[in-house]
Amino acid sequence: MAKKKKRKSNKEQNSHLIELLGIALVLISILGIGRYGLVGKLVSAFAVFLTGVGYNIVLIVLLILGGYIIVKREHPKYFNSKLIGLYIAAIGVLVLCHFKYITNYNQEAALIFSETLDDLLSCFNNIMSSGIVNIDGGGFIGCSFAVLFNLLFALQGTRIVSIVFIVAGLCLFTGFSILDVVKKTVEKTKNIHLPTRVHNTNEDDEEDNIEEEEEPNTEKKTKIVI
Repeated sequence: MAKKKKRKSNKEQNSHLIELLGIALVLISILGIGRYGLVGKLVSAFAVFLTGVGYNIVLIVLLILGGYIIVKREHPKYFNSKLIGLYIAAIGVLVLCHFKYITNYNQEAALIFSETLDDLLSCFNNIMSSGIVNIDGGGFIGCSFAVLFNLLFALQGTRIVSIVFIVAGLCLFTGFSILDVVKKTVEKTKNIHLPTRVHNTNEDDEEDNIEEEEEPNTEKKTKIVI
């Protein structure tokens, strides 16, 4: 009995700690979205440093995550297929957002990193002083993956791979299958063509019957002329 009571108390303590974590995430995300006070500005600046123009989306995701933890009193599975698809799509979007840096700085990794860090630091100072966010690109994460993709796939390949990442990630996240869509479209096109073919064959049969009926009449006419 004593062991069961200890287990129950431990479970209750863990659930309360998880709930407190959810409340903290909700509070931090709200402060960051509104850039309220020093803490809100720091949270917003950190989100800008990581994801650049996608900082508000990160804060909204934190808000949703905190709400989920409060309601469910448990951590979500961070590496299930849906969330992995969301991560992949986010990487593709951040790379495309940072694509301008690759073209502007001649695809040189050192220049891209240095200019990105300079812009992020200036944006950090603006947020802390006036609360104004003025940033381009996909932040440090977008910069890192953009440089990596450019080294592996070249300039145009980076764009293609990023688009593929977005499409594949959304398919994983939504459970949407491109193959199923292709199969359905093929079946629909087949169904569209089949009635026209049947209609054409019926018309051909009718024409053949008319020709067969006309042949004996022509034979009779030839006999009468003889």
